[in-house]
Amino acid sequence: MAWLSWDKLCKPKDRGGLGFRDFNKFNRALLGKQGWRLMTSGDALLTRILKGKYFPNKEFMEADLGSSQSYTWRSMWEVQDVIKLGARRRIGDGKTTRVWIDPWILGSHSKCALSTRGNAELDMMVADLMLPGEMRCNVRRLIDYFYPSRLTA
Repeated sequence: MAWLSWDKLCKPKDRGGLGFRDFNKFNRALLGKQGWRLMTSGDALLTRILKGKYFPNKEFMEADLGSSQSYTWRSMWEVQDVIKLGARRRIGDGKTTRVWIDPWILGSHSKCALSTRGNAELDMMVADLMLPGEMRCNVRRLIDYFYPSRLTA
């Protein structure tokens, strides 16, 4: 009898597999979707319960595992990396998005600002890079904080 590896069995049929689902990946995807709901549906019952117990003063993506966690919370917490792979923040007025920490840059591998000249405050917000009262970037501040090659990319 010729045995096949699980990876080969889980390949789609058109690529030589049998089309079985990899339940570990499928479960992580579903938990990632629930994690996304924790971030976007603040009024949902599950969000209010988990936030009240496990991360009352933080956002879901900044939450710690804690010491007395339930199986549900541990599972949700472990898929934060799945969400981080594809999530980016919308800027809006820029007052809640941290320049150097939050993922907000489109088309960037890291999604965070990396090209600093070393004179930036760690807690600087994207709003600090904009002209006061306008939704336009302050070019002078961009030049102060970023290398010119990063500005043209």
